[in-house]
Amino acid sequence: RQHEMRPLSLINDAQIIERLVRHVGMRVARHTTIAESRGTSRNCSAAIAKVANEPVSAPRCYNKPMEPQIPIGMVERPPATLENRIPINNPHAGGSMATILCMKWGKKYGPEYVNRLHSMTGRHLTLPHRFVCLTDDRTGLNAGIETFPIPSLELPAGAPERGWTKLVSFSPALTAPGGPELQGDVLFLDLDIVIVGNMDSFFEQPGDFLIIRDWQKGDYTGNSSVYRWRAGTYPDVLEYFRANLDAVRKRHRNEQEFLTAHLTAQGKVSYWPVTWCRSFKKHCVKAFPFSLWQPPEVPAAAKIVVFHGLPNPPDALVGRSGKWYRRVLPTPWIAENWN
Repeated sequence: RQHEMRPLSLINDAQIIERLVRHVGMRVARHTTIAESRGTSRNCSAAIAKVANEPVSAPRCYNKPMEPQIPIGMVERPPATLENRIPINNPHAGGSMATILCMKWGKKYGPEYVNRLHSMTGRHLTLPHRFVCLTDDRTGLNAGIETFPIPSLELPAGAPERGWTKLVSFSPALTAPGGPELQGDVLFLDLDIVIVGNMDSFFEQPGDFLIIRDWQKGDYTGNSSVYRWRAGTYPDVLEYFRANLDAVRKRHRNEQEFLTAHLTAQGKVSYWPVTWCRSFKKHCVKAFPFSLWQPPEVPAAAKIVVFHGLPNPPDALVGRSGKWYRRVLPTPWIAENWN
């Protein structure tokens, strides 16, 4: 505290500033960077830069963690054009254009889900990119969406699908001539998500295979609503699944459990920073009893809100939770972003 009482111009030790930043918090750091003292600002900036991206421990309230502060220093990127391409900083990307991949099959989701996902990525991804949809019915999909048939999963007749179809994202057919011919880094997105922030960092984050760390399990299991890999890698995922179908289905409940287990064994799995992908049910809906009068909010620093299970975005928008025990008030920010 004696340093807090001294004039700012006398504090010229970067280590002291670093301790103050950690002690007082990011808001003091923000004001310190604009201090009028020329002799201090350089040391302040160095100390702040060292700690600005460190995890912020947040107190708990009603067994629900508070969201961390949005990191300072974030800037808007200019829109990318063919003449002004922003390089992908991921060392695994090799300079290839980014690809967004999604799938639509059956009747669960209509074409409006794909169209809205296409629109959201267009607004929030400034990197030059393709938008590819694997589907069994392209009816109603907007122009600008590249559509291709879904490669066969080759399940036995009558076997329950349970989302296993997503494993064909690793099919060699997707990189072979005549198909989508995917190259470079590919980001898979589920249809039932709402994008609320800039997405460039999903292609810049280092890693071989990145996925959401599942919010409900304490092990290595990932949530496959958002995952990234390099096109053409890991064909063994699908090969192993086809060759060991019965064993895989007995050991794993769904495709995301198998996928992360298989690639974790190879040491390839990394996870997105925890604040990027948030669960609507767990991180947006208020804890009881506050959910009775407080509407869901977008968590600080979130980029994607995932609607796993119930409710889906259109239900949450009007306040239908899908479960008798969960109260969800109408959520206007869904309409502002899911379009």
